[in-house]
Amino acid sequence: MTETIAIIDLGTNTFNMLIVEHNFHSFKLLHQQKIAVKLGEGGMNERIIRPAPFQRAIDAIEQHLAVAKKLRCANVYAFATSAMRSSKNGNELAQTILEKFDLTINIIDGNREAELIYFGVKQAFRKFKTTSIIMDIGGGSTEFIICNNQGVLWQKSYNLGAARLLEWLVPSNPIAAAEIDKLYQKFNSELGELFDAITNFQPKQLIGSSGSFDSLHEMIMHQLNTPDLAYQKNHIELPLKEYLPLATKIIKSTTEQRLIMPGLIAMRVDMIVIATLFIEYIRIKTSITKIYQCQYALKEGILFEVMEKKYY
Repeated sequence: MTETIAIIDLGTNTFNMLIVEHNFHSFKLLHQQKIAVKLGEGGMNERIIRPAPFQRAIDAIEQHLAVAKKLRCANVYAFATSAMRSSKNGNELAQTILEKFDLTINIIDGNREAELIYFGVKQAFRKFKTTSIIMDIGGGSTEFIICNNQGVLWQKSYNLGAARLLEWLVPSNPIAAAEIDKLYQKFNSELGELFDAITNFQPKQLIGSSGSFDSLHEMIMHQLNTPDLAYQKNHIELPLKEYLPLATKIIKSTTEQRLIMPGLIAMRVDMIVIATLFIEYIRIKTSITKIYQCQYALKEGILFEVMEKKYY
């Protein structure tokens, strides 16, 4: 028996929806779309969802559900992450969506988010060639999962998302060296447990799921004049010979320069500098020389659990 379902990831920057047809053994992608919401805009570090993003969230859910209805989805699973779980009025937004659309929003904690990201990435890789560190840079939080073929060795969610860091730092245009130092000092002060785990488990490759890693992949594909090949695979290596010059270019760029960079969508123009600096910080600290971009993340993790019959 096949079933058509929709999975909505209510992230801090975007509300992403995946619609698939599945039979509990395999699935067929029918549709996916993302809507920029910027839920934390103007209130991330005050732990409040402002009226404008609050309304954008409601509008985005309405748009997603219209598509889900058109494609006759039997069930819609909706999960909210950092912005809604850390905001004082996140539950109010969830309640408003429930009353308006009869859609229950599952607001999950960082540990659960990391678990679902792992399940999603594992569907793409199937087998990990070596001990790996998964990095998912969201708007409100960043999840790290160290894993191998036996499972998760260590995981943790940090309130170090790109939007949250951008609002905290308010960098110059382009970002100044002193501001980069300030950012790295913050990483040094907050990521002690991560580096203890890295020392203990010695991951050999970095897997970046969704978000900023997607943008870096798309930009590299444009540089290689192969944009049409961007998403033919659910994961792909980002070769250092292409990635490193691009990272340097992004970090040194102004907003105006990034607006016209091929492959970089408008909603990531502001946050890509912070995200790239975060990736570079991890890469340099770990001496990792293999970086992969993975299309699968939280949504696919939820799909995995649906197919494992954990939701009915």
